[in-house]
Amino acid sequence: MGQGGSYCRRKNQGGHVIKLHEMGSGHLFGWESVGEDWVKVVCNPSGELLIDASLIFEDVPSDGELEKAPTSNWAYDHKADAAAHHARYTDVESRAAISDVFLSNGRVSAGIHMNYQDLSYTKSVWLLWDSAAVYRARMFSLGGAPEIRFNMDELGVGYIDMKLALYKTDHYVYVIDEANFQDTLALYLEGVPSDGEIKKAPTSKWAYDHNANASAHHAKYTDAAAQQACNLDGDLYYSMAGTNFRPTNPDVDDHHYGVDGKLVSDRDGMSVYAPVMLPDGCTVTAVLVDGSAGLTDEYWTLYQIAHSDQTNALVAQALVQVEDVSISNEVIDNSLYSYIISVVSMDTADELYYARIKYTL
Repeated sequence: MGQGGSYCRRKNQGGHVIKLHEMGSGHLFGWESVGEDWVKVVCNPSGELLIDASLIFEDVPSDGELEKAPTSNWAYDHKADAAAHHARYTDVESRAAISDVFLSNGRVSAGIHMNYQDLSYTKSVWLLWDSAAVYRARMFSLGGAPEIRFNMDELGVGYIDMKLALYKTDHYVYVIDEANFQDTLALYLEGVPSDGEIKKAPTSKWAYDHNANASAHHAKYTDAAAQQACNLDGDLYYSMAGTNFRPTNPDVDDHHYGVDGKLVSDRDGMSVYAPVMLPDGCTVTAVLVDGSAGLTDEYWTLYQIAHSDQTNALVAQALVQVEDVSISNEVIDNSLYSYIISVVSMDTADELYYARIKYTL
């Protein structure tokens, strides 16, 4: 007994000392050796110690917990759970669970229905027909390129050339590559091009022969080439005999024509005119009127006559036997103008031989 209370001392089997102390209040205290203090011992009226169950039990077991136990409630539910894993599947049971689609050697024993699901993140797919197969095909895609590739492997040898065939209606046709291109030329080429054929092209042989054919129409003629082909390039000439000229005054009858095409004046002061008909758009470059020596002191004139008001403009002018190369209004425009050439003041016995106009197209 101590002052203010009593205590007893008892040594347990492990050699630890248990101190019980009865305080004056009528409560039972125990000595807590870690904190070195007296703590109240909780018990029920029957003298049974009462403790906090959460300090030694937990309703769901935790990984790594070594100082608590799972509750009976958890153990009961776990035992009643048909899906709880009490025994590991055997290999046979595992394969049976997926309808034995895969055999123990890793091979597939039945078709696999993908159920419209993707086969994703596959580096490549090898196709091997049977255990005795000599060749196997591979399909793969390049990670950084928008393309898919195929190759063929001869077992024990390595990659070999392959053909890719597509089914068309009732047969297979090879996708054209360098190896079988020549075999399929007839599908895409013909020796001579056909009118209306839009699914074939002529052969290079035809194109070569066509290109070598000088008469083939490869390029449009230039204006110069067209003129040359028609012998219309360079200087061209328009000529008229003296008989083309008609007297106008003093009297239309005071003249006669010679069998050599000349016009002969039968009196002084005779004036004669002749129409000029040149190609539309041509360019006049020179004009000459020729006659006898007695006519060389007279002028000839080439006029442009406007359709709108019959006014005339000078095109060329010179003495008989003199060629004029200084031409005005040189481009012939038959849509707006007519053209005449005249010789005035012919004397008796003067002879007019011809007029000649040089032009280019």
